[in-house]
Amino acid sequence: MEKPSIFDVPLLKDEVTQYLSSRDLAHCSRVSKQWSTWFRPTLWRALDFGSSDFDECTLQKHRDHVKTILRLNIAHLAADDFPLPNLWSLEASSSLNIFDSHVLLTEISGLRTFLRIAPTVLRTLKIEFWLINPDLDEMKNFDLTSRQFLDPFFVLQLFQACSNLDSLILRVRSYLTILYQDEHLREVLRKQDESANRGMEQMPKAQLRELGLYVRCFGYGLAILPLFLAQCPHLQVFRLGDLETMGDLKTTGILEQIVSVFEDGKCPKLRDLQLGGVLGKDTEELNTRFIRSLGQGSGDDSLNSNAGDLERQCGLESITVKGTRALSTFVMALTQHQATTLTSMDIIHYHNTRLADLVSLVSSLPKLRTLGITVNLRSQNGRTPEEDLALHKGWVFLELKRLTLYYILEHGTEVVSQTCPSEKLQSRFMHYVFPQTARLSELEEWTLGRNIELLCLSNGFLSWLPGLKRLKSLTYIARSKNSMDTVEAEWMIENWPSLIHVALLSTDRDALSETTLLAQERFVASLKEKRPWIRIE
Repeated sequence: MEKPSIFDVPLLKDEVTQYLSSRDLAHCSRVSKQWSTWFRPTLWRALDFGSSDFDECTLQKHRDHVKTILRLNIAHLAADDFPLPNLWSLEASSSLNIFDSHVLLTEISGLRTFLRIAPTVLRTLKIEFWLINPDLDEMKNFDLTSRQFLDPFFVLQLFQACSNLDSLILRVRSYLTILYQDEHLREVLRKQDESANRGMEQMPKAQLRELGLYVRCFGYGLAILPLFLAQCPHLQVFRLGDLETMGDLKTTGILEQIVSVFEDGKCPKLRDLQLGGVLGKDTEELNTRFIRSLGQGSGDDSLNSNAGDLERQCGLESITVKGTRALSTFVMALTQHQATTLTSMDIIHYHNTRLADLVSLVSSLPKLRTLGITVNLRSQNGRTPEEDLALHKGWVFLELKRLTLYYILEHGTEVVSQTCPSEKLQSRFMHYVFPQTARLSELEEWTLGRNIELLCLSNGFLSWLPGLKRLKSLTYIARSKNSMDTVEAEWMIENWPSLIHVALLSTDRDALSETTLLAQERFVASLKEKRPWIRIE
């Protein structure tokens, strides 16, 4: 009788194998039959078709072990070796050859086939596909049977087939707008849209907890999204990205329907929202309604809910916004309707955040634990009373753990001195933000992006930050110059006992002078000497 091994205990085996590479797992599985029994399931648990190709025989042999598939071509879904009985997560995308009509139809057919016979254990589906082919000459040759792959019924069937999943992420590439000139096709699509809406209204409640949709415009077919959202009472994460709303009345109209769904309280558990290209100057009222509808006490019957119905009384916990053109309206709505619940906010990709908007956020969101923001400090009208008032407001999220701050400064700005403050906005802002950062005693991760030197002891602001005792990771992004040397390294070692990671990144490393490179080498060497386990990039 063989002696028991730690690998006979699943929890212990998982603890060990998580540190092994695929090559290590393959070697272990060849040691003996017993080791093969232990390690083969882990080796074949996740397959990445983007880095390797797996033949049908091999896949069939290990099909019971496969739980996750990444970067699969949608056309492969129609193969006989699918579905895999224990598959719980799938990521698939279209071929790059999207101008071939036959390739397109093969992919859509494969996706339809897979959804019809998908394993019951499947919980997460992430797919990217083309909804229609842009080749109009080829489109004229499509018969009605082929066209059914492209109409709203396909989208309806897709949502229905995925209603029992936990997570559904769709990235839809569409050229439907090109076909709007075809009056007959437009009328056909309109009628199919109406029929799909009726079918969606009769669909049972979905079990989805995460829904992501990335599409430039809704067009025909995707117009049933609001009705689908109304059938998702368990939805916790909603991601809507890549939209271009400017001048698109149909897309704007569908956004209004989505807001109405949230206002009616159809998704009471929603906590995480990601918006890309949705909020614009032409939809400022809609922006406010969007944020307010997800705030505390939203929903028609929120005032009548009993004390035990806590979920309806909660608001957003996390929000990410990309590409908005109306940030001030958005910020005002956030501070009014999400101030007591929001813990994570990311608006890094919006580069026109005004100082007043930043201060409104940092002085109104006390529960924030993660913040990513880019502040535009290019002064256009000189010193203003609004700026002076903003620079006297303190940060209220004193338990913040992750902070990412990027600054956009005036062209030609080279020095902002800690010892010699000036009347320029950049200088006054730095003398405001670093004392506030120094109060963040719970801060663990800090990313600072700038095009001037800020973290040095001679005339920078490093000496103001000894209170960051829990700081574990510092990412310091510069355009070129970096003045940190041995003395800054020794100061960090002495004042930041938890520091285990430092990343010194340059957007233009070729512009670094020899003096700067030598100083950086001494800085790194000093950190390594005093704290050998520190990770430096």
